[in-house]
Amino acid sequence: MKTIDTAGFETIKAVVAIFERLESNGPHLLFGPKLTGFGQGFLMPVGGKYKPSDENNPVTAAHREGYEEAHLEGWSNFVPGRITITIRDKRQILPIDIVIYTSWSGRLVWNDEFEWLKFMSLSEILAGKILPCDDIWLKRILIDHKPTSFNILCGKDREDVLDFEVLDFDPKK
Repeated sequence: MKTIDTAGFETIKAVVAIFERLESNGPHLLFGPKLTGFGQGFLMPVGGKYKPSDENNPVTAAHREGYEEAHLEGWSNFVPGRITITIRDKRQILPIDIVIYTSWSGRLVWNDEFEWLKFMSLSEILAGKILPCDDIWLKRILIDHKPTSFNILCGKDREDVLDFEVLDFDPKK
């Protein structure tokens, strides 16, 4: 992967909470079109920036985001990967932890960050409007079941992908 000097770049740590529901035709994931913030205009899972109360813990952050954005409380989780996005022109690095919930409670109600949220098959998500390269990490984690670290180098914004690399994920790093 191309390397750039990231000295002085702002780091914005975030998390996505992917709620999974098993149906007769396979797993369905909670996604919806984002109306605000990062990923605006694209199908996205719930998620957002870490807060101090999360104590830098991806499961804690995902639990909070899941409740804030969808009124769901996840309780059976695993952390299968991390996406690190470097946006050169904005001088930002966005490490995004991925948390998948296979069990949860609550009644799905979304906030004003989404047009709607619903459980969709992976093929529906991949056929929809997703960010460049999201298909790669989604397939690797959800179909191949491989813990994944995915690095994306962008130019002016998240849609301007210059390079990427896929690595095995080590949760201790």
